[in-house]
Amino acid sequence: MSLLVACFICCITLGLVNGRAVMSESPTSSDLNNDLAVIRFCNLTSPISLESMNSILVNRQLSGVENVDGFKCFLHCLYYKYNWMDEEGEFSLANMKSSLEASRLDELAIDWIIFKCSAVDSLDRCERAFKFTECFWEETKEFENEDDSALYRTD
Repeated sequence: MSLLVACFICCITLGLVNGRAVMSESPTSSDLNNDLAVIRFCNLTSPISLESMNSILVNRQLSGVENVDGFKCFLHCLYYKYNWMDEEGEFSLANMKSSLEASRLDELAIDWIIFKCSAVDSLDRCERAFKFTECFWEETKEFENEDDSALYRTD
């Protein structure tokens, strides 16, 4: 997985880590086009409105989202396409760790987050993706910068 993909999953798609701190190189237009293709594909299979995505990315909560189950499956689709999960919803821990090494999280934090957040008590792949994301948001709160909430807007 490329650095851009790691940054994309962490900051653009999920709004998890300050985008400027995560990225150490500029993405190419080819990388961006690939990421947009993945988003479009996942939005076809699990539709979520732009307004809902903005609400989720900026506020990190699902209140007011019209299609919560769709968003959960959208997350699974993204994780699957970026090899963080398999089709059945099992986590690919080595791939997650490799991707997160491009973030500003230290190795101990990465190991803890992966250990804690992948221990999900659900067999449903979409629910597992969502519970991982909720845990990740909680565990990375100390790394976020409130001034950067505009970075996560998709409009």
